Amino acid sequence: MDIMSLSDDYKLLELETNADEAQAKASYRRLAKLYHPDKNPTVDTTETFQSLQAAYQNVLGAIRQGVIVKDWKAYDFNATKYNTKTQHTSNDDLQYAYVKESQKAYNELKRNSQKHEQARKNAIREARSTLNEKRVKKMYEEAFKASQASEAFKQYSQPSEAHTTADQQVDDFINQYQPDHLNTDNSANQAKASETEHTFIGIKNSVLSAAFRALSYLIFFAFGVYGTLYWQSVYPEKTASVESNTNEYIAGLYPQLRQGLNYTLSATPLYLAPDNQSKGEVIVPKGADVVASQLTASDWVAIRYQETAGWVEAKNLGFGNIEHAQNSGCYGYPGYAPTHGEVFGEHSGNSRLRIQNSLPLQSLLTFESYDGHPPFSIFLHAGQSFAANFIPRGQYRLVLQTGSLYHRACNQFLFNRTSKVVMDGTQFTSAGVSLTLAQPFSQ
Repeated sequence: MDIMSLSDDYKLLELETNADEAQAKASYRRLAKLYHPDKNPTVDTTETFQSLQAAYQNVLGAIRQGVIVKDWKAYDFNATKYNTKTQHTSNDDLQYAYVKESQKAYNELKRNSQKHEQARKNAIREARSTLNEKRVKKMYEEAFKASQASEAFKQYSQPSEAHTTADQQVDDFINQYQPDHLNTDNSANQAKASETEHTFIGIKNSVLSAAFRALSYLIFFAFGVYGTLYWQSVYPEKTASVESNTNEYIAGLYPQLRQGLNYTLSATPLYLAPDNQSKGEVIVPKGADVVASQLTASDWVAIRYQETAGWVEAKNLGFGNIEHAQNSGCYGYPGYAPTHGEVFGEHSGNSRLRIQNSLPLQSLLTFESYDGHPPFSIFLHAGQSFAANFIPRGQYRLVLQTGSLYHRACNQFLFNRTSKVVMDGTQFTSAGVSLTLAQPFSQ
């Protein structure tokens, strides 16, 4: 908006520069009726009427924006009245002051925003610290209660000492009230004897109650131990030691199989990001099934546990679900796949078997002896033949197992496992035996 045109607009509407909106409307209506083309059929007032409309819009906008024009002066465009070298005016000072104030206000707003952000961070940090303090306090309280219960159990688990101590206290109490003179008053002696008898009965009752509680604890404890041993004897495959069927964790092993169902090997926190510093509120318990969807180069796995998603370290997860691990007895990490021709079990002999292997999967060939020799197995990689020169003489049944993800500690495949007898009743002597493995299996 040009300053000179706005000043001319005020003059055209016959308004003072401090006029308000109502005055501008009244003046415009009066002049519009005066110069409307329909009111002047003999004179062309169209241009004047249009100028009035434009001036009214400019003035009305200036009034609503609060523009002060009383100090504005129209430019005469007469170079003789002005020094062409002087370009600084009082309006420039006003604009500079306005810009300076605006910049100052912006800087103040920025500082306040930074203060608010720092205050917010401090509040969050303090809240987290308070929450952690409450958790630690609760943990110590639970530990204290557990220790108190343990001490109480220890106290009642030694009934002989408690009984002896109580009997000693009863004897001391009776001796304390034993009469010193035989010729005292009979009524006093009877009252004292009655009081002693009631006190003695109370102490005996407390001793018996303590002994009964201790005996109850021991009975329940014995039943618990017996039940545990019985359950382990009935379901040995479900109570097998996890440590006995696990291998050492190897970073980055079998990433292509780290999709779908996994289970936790221990209680592990669910992290908000693949970072040890971003631990969330959820703790995934040991032996819980989770769904794995992504594995990073640093061995962090994106999982979903129930309705919560997050990250856990791959070393805390086992392949498959927990039910499969319990049924197979194979827990934890599978370890490296065996080398081609690696043998598991005793195999001292001199008979020979030539294996022509064209199977597309890795396989495990197990030798089951009819002559009482211990069984042993040979691991075969896909499409690789092998010659075994160490088979003990005798009659055997050969069982072929195939699958994916071989578990070294369990000596079996975890997934897609199939088993088929490929030879039965075959006699191994000094002469060589040949076996062809293909699909379908053939000898």
